[in-house]
Amino acid sequence: MSCSAAPSNDGFRVLKRAAKPLAIASILAVLAPLAACTATAPADAKEASPPAPSGGQPAGKISPEMAGTLSPIPAFKGQGDGWRVEIRALDATQHHVALQWPASGETATGTARYDGPLNVARDAGPLILNGALERGGAKRPLRVEIRAQACVDRDGIARPQSIAITIGAEPPMRGCGDLAMY
Repeated sequence: MSCSAAPSNDGFRVLKRAAKPLAIASILAVLAPLAACTATAPADAKEASPPAPSGGQPAGKISPEMAGTLSPIPAFKGQGDGWRVEIRALDATQHHVALQWPASGETATGTARYDGPLNVARDAGPLILNGALERGGAKRPLRVEIRAQACVDRDGIARPQSIAITIGAEPPMRGCGDLAMY
């Protein structure tokens, strides 16, 4: 077939059949990490053990070329007296922060930046995020400090990290949580 010749209907059918698996694979490659981020734990997650790694690889293992390019805070869930927090990395330095006060139904959200080294050991010192939180219609300064320090949460469950959240000039809210590992 020359460049000026129109392809036959058979040619279009072959291209259409070949494109479907590629399109589906591309969509799944994009959706799979998103589904992992939005999955919720079962109610009995306290007793559940982590799934066994497949293929002999440790769960969440990163490749050598990714070292030093990911945020040391990929995701964090924690709680304190009357509040809960979820933090997730948007990229290597920016993070989304959602803070909830379940008793009042209030939620505040914002972004915070990690300015430390990306290849830091998680137990070398505090991991600090600074940013702003939208609360009550106003943006307020936000500081989050996560430490690799054993902590017992309000439900009596031992957690590997402690967290202190400071909003504006308010006293820090202190609690416990779990920093996601990769």
